[in-house]
Amino acid sequence: MRRETSVDHFVSKSHCAQWTYEAFNLFLACHSCNSGLKKAALTITPPPLANYSSCNFTVFHPYLHQDASRHITGGFTNGDQPPRPVHAESDAGAEFIRLFELDQADIYAAWSNDHTAWLVEQWRQGLVPSDQSLLEQLRLEVYS
Repeated sequence: MRRETSVDHFVSKSHCAQWTYEAFNLFLACHSCNSGLKKAALTITPPPLANYSSCNFTVFHPYLHQDASRHITGGFTNGDQPPRPVHAESDAGAEFIRLFELDQADIYAAWSNDHTAWLVEQWRQGLVPSDQSLLEQLRLEVYS
């Protein structure tokens, strides 16, 4: 499931080779998003401009669109907030969700699992050492 990451090009090298090493064009993506879902999708309105940040992007750009909530709400932003279903607030947000399949049940389940693991870890870190030892003994009994 979407865990292995790779460096992806926001604007595909096949569309704009001149931006292969543009810092704003590089981001981490799960392997399935990079190799299958997005791959060579057109994420800008042609023709590309000389200045990368001035281009008209057809999808939400995580670096250049400053207020993500104007494009996408929900999802999983950090451990302390439970995940919520993803909702598009703009056409660019809708295209981003479609392109990366962020509305699929498997990704929501993975986010929920990550959130639960974060909560357990926070709880575990708050235990005194003797309770941590007892918890570890219980874990070994359960999973052995």
